[in-house]
Amino acid sequence: MATHRIRNTEVRTSSTGLLVLLDTSFVLTCLRQRLDYEPALQELLHTRVSVAIIDGVMLELQRLARVGKWNTSSLARIALDIVARGAIELVDTPLGVPDTDTSLLTFALGTRRETAIATVDSDLRRLLGLNGLTVISPRSHSKLTVFRGSRFRPL
Repeated sequence: MATHRIRNTEVRTSSTGLLVLLDTSFVLTCLRQRLDYEPALQELLHTRVSVAIIDGVMLELQRLARVGKWNTSSLARIALDIVARGAIELVDTPLGVPDTDTSLLTFALGTRRETAIATVDSDLRRLLGLNGLTVISPRSHSKLTVFRGSRFRPL
């Protein structure tokens, strides 16, 4: 066989690494526990991580900043300030998706980048796991846990 026809088996990874989409519950929990999630994610996943939120999470944070309880409202304002400084990338999702959880799922399944979703919501974790996605959630102070799709079981 000609050498130019031999396939290059080297695995190519994006220079930006793994895309981690943050859910509202994860952002607020990390702020409440004073957990710096980006270094914790890089240490846990042993790869370079890009952190992003979808526009639905941004809308939830804005709503919580306006009408949430005092503690939740202040945490949501801090999260909005972090997004405004550019520390977290904002990703647009297609219109017509009914809620944020569905938007996270459709974006993660529809993108070509390797994507993980960070959430505290147990129903969302189960749904993401059943679809074979990587899920990250906080377990205790300054600890994060990764679940792969194969570890989830249907109800």
